[in-house]
Amino acid sequence: MRIAVVSDAYYPYFSGVTEYAHGLATWLRKKGHSVDIITGSYGPEDRLYPAIRIGRVHRIPGLGSFATLPIGMDVPSMMRKIMEQGGYQIVHTNGPIFPDLSFFAVKYAKSPVVATFHTYSDRGFPVIDAIYRRVFSNVNEKIDVKIAVSRYAEETNKRFVPGDYVIVPNAVDTERFTPEGKKIQWMLDSKTVLFVGRLDRRKGLNRLIEAFRFIKSDAVCVVVGDGPLRERYVQQVKDYGMEDRFIFVGRVSADELPCYFRSAHVYTSPATGNESFGIVLIEAMASGTPVVASCIRGYDTVINSGENGILVKTENPIEYARALEQVLDNEKQRRKFIRNGLIDVNEKYSWDVVTNRMIEIYNSLQY
Repeated sequence: MRIAVVSDAYYPYFSGVTEYAHGLATWLRKKGHSVDIITGSYGPEDRLYPAIRIGRVHRIPGLGSFATLPIGMDVPSMMRKIMEQGGYQIVHTNGPIFPDLSFFAVKYAKSPVVATFHTYSDRGFPVIDAIYRRVFSNVNEKIDVKIAVSRYAEETNKRFVPGDYVIVPNAVDTERFTPEGKKIQWMLDSKTVLFVGRLDRRKGLNRLIEAFRFIKSDAVCVVVGDGPLRERYVQQVKDYGMEDRFIFVGRVSADELPCYFRSAHVYTSPATGNESFGIVLIEAMASGTPVVASCIRGYDTVINSGENGILVKTENPIEYARALEQVLDNEKQRRKFIRNGLIDVNEKYSWDVVTNRMIEIYNSLQY
């Protein structure tokens, strides 16, 4: 089958949607399908990640983080040409929300369209939602199957793209994220708490820094990622005199990232909200690393607290520190979380399982 996977977010920009688009394309190819990734241009690093590039990506602030949006006068005409000449049997978009690439892909698609919706917001804008539904109804009606990665994503996106949704969760590459493989020795030499994510307000690293003041053990926090608040967080660590307990690694390559996950004693995500699922959680679980995460909507889709990880009110630094120490110091519970996490990933969240479900959906649209 000839398939186009359309996503504004893609490498060299790291995000949950990037991982989704890349994972889906990779596993469709493994199962014998021909796949083009259509995305925007991020700059010189594009050459490291083959894809069809349209427009220059700009980062737009929103929901406490940043959205990616390829901009260019020729974006609509280029997408129209690609859709007309690509020979695609399925166009699989991530969105679409005007004016992103997925919107124009749906508009000009000549074949059945499947759209995955990732966004979750706990705030509604009834007037804006109603205007969007009215103005873009002709494009929305071209979507043959709407997929939401969780019930929360469905709840959010129904407000402006109404209709029936199918829940198909995010997935993780269990050949890439695995307990076996190269590890980082200096992380193994001490109890390490791993944070992976953008250094922005929504991902909540400041909460983890606050909690570390109350952790009695000699644990070290390894921070992987970069973002606009990096210097603020580095200064916060200095203000608390914890420079020897925090290691800011910065961005790492896609090949290096699994090594960090499988080398950590515990993975934590203190996100503040607006998370529809939590790909980083299943990446940690697939790597054999127990998870302590914020008790928020979206994360509760993945974590059954007390069984395959812990959900905690990370806004309370004492509670948060106690939950981290519970995993750091209790090997029996740690092994329970690892075991149950691996079972959940293999049964529900592996790309092998999720891609088979996608292929079933694609086949149902071939007339």
